[in-house]
Amino acid sequence: LIKKGSLENDVLLNLPKSKFKKIAYKKFFLDIGVKKDLKKASNFLKTTYRKKCIFLDRDGVINFDTGYLFKKRDFVWKKNIVKTIKFLNDNNYYVVVISNQSGVGRGLYKENDVNKLHSWINKQLNDKGAYIDKFYYSPFYKLSKFKKYRKGANLRKPNIGLFKLAIKDFEIIKEKSYFVGDKESDRLAAKKFKIKYINVDNETNLYNLLVKKLRH
Repeated sequence: LIKKGSLENDVLLNLPKSKFKKIAYKKFFLDIGVKKDLKKASNFLKTTYRKKCIFLDRDGVINFDTGYLFKKRDFVWKKNIVKTIKFLNDNNYYVVVISNQSGVGRGLYKENDVNKLHSWINKQLNDKGAYIDKFYYSPFYKLSKFKKYRKGANLRKPNIGLFKLAIKDFEIIKEKSYFVGDKESDRLAAKKFKIKYINVDNETNLYNLLVKKLRH
């Protein structure tokens, strides 16, 4: 019969003191032994774990831009992009997607379609040992027949609302981060956000470019 107990009181206190060795730990620490402290863990990690970030546009950077893409059958990976994302993961960078998805506001597809595609993208990456930390997208379209999608222009690139959301969610070292895009709106967004910008096209080898840039 398994009974409730305490590791500290029922086990550790009954072990010989000669079996223990004291060490000094000077870094941040959070004991999540109780439920209320577990709830604090997410905020604790965000406020103590600052990292550099590579922001990626989606269409044209991660996949070939075929126009208003929302079906996985139409999704075609750019060359070496999975390898690139894994390289960033392995080298302690956040990987965050910043994408305009006005197709939602235009009524071409739904937000659920976007979220399902993003989940599928991350599943494909996970199978290769890689991942995207979070996807941010703007469904805004100023002429949308849906009132809720006529709002939120501040989120749509070249505006920087999506970047601000990411900064709120993650502890990002902005001055050592980059935004990778393929359009003029991406370049302007990077300029407004005051972050370094890398422009790519269908011929760019982003893996080689980032390896060279980030290791210097």
